Amino acid sequence: MNFSLIYRGPLKTQQSADPRHKHFIRRQFELQLSVMWKSVPFVNQIGEMRQRWQNPADASIKPITLIEKLARDNVRGKFRFVPLVNRFFGLACSLKVSILRREEPGENFGGDIDNRFKVLVDALKVPDINDLRAIEPDPDEDPDPFFCLLEDDALLTDFQVKSGRLLLPYDYPMSHKIIVDSANQLYERMRHGESIPDRDAWDREFDLEISRQCERRRSENEIWMVVHVTLLAANPAAEGFHLDFIY
Repeated sequence: MNFSLIYRGPLKTQQSADPRHKHFIRRQFELQLSVMWKSVPFVNQIGEMRQRWQNPADASIKPITLIEKLARDNVRGKFRFVPLVNRFFGLACSLKVSILRREEPGENFGGDIDNRFKVLVDALKVPDINDLRAIEPDPDEDPDPFFCLLEDDALLTDFQVKSGRLLLPYDYPMSHKIIVDSANQLYERMRHGESIPDRDAWDREFDLEISRQCERRRSENEIWMVVHVTLLAANPAAEGFHLDFIY
């Protein structure tokens, strides 16, 4: 089985990427993986299969869905993760990553690509509990359960990373945050007494502010990234193994 995940935003180096940055990336992938679990017929059917689950509190046994079982097996703080590539399914995967960035060929990317790939893998897998201590679940951004790709990075068997040029200008507002920050900055200027007399003047100032915001972000320019995923059989004898995953 092959599919692709898309990411748009900054991709920091391992040294500068804090847990919030990784979680920002993780949220984009979660949205796409949740669509897979809901809309790909055989994946949805497998996820809704019933499993016997024993309550550790009173030893009672009740049926739960396989998605719920995976969520209970992967609790991290206030989050419950459902990894698609996991040992219960007997799966592994390989990745082919295409990164498009604005720099000219040969220009410094602000850190080598391999270093940034480590940040990507952290965002694809069930995170360590320490990476979530400073993150409070947002009901609008962090569903329960939270879908991710990998149970852990040991299930990633192979990867390739290629970089190409993104043919968009630096002042192209790729992120809604740039637009929101630009509008907030204009409102702050007006709150402190600056007058913007009409709509045309507002539009001109807004365009200039977007350019300033984009320029401030040049050191961590947003990229477009496509992650091509191939599912592989790691253990066909696993309890939850299904041939549909690899064909």
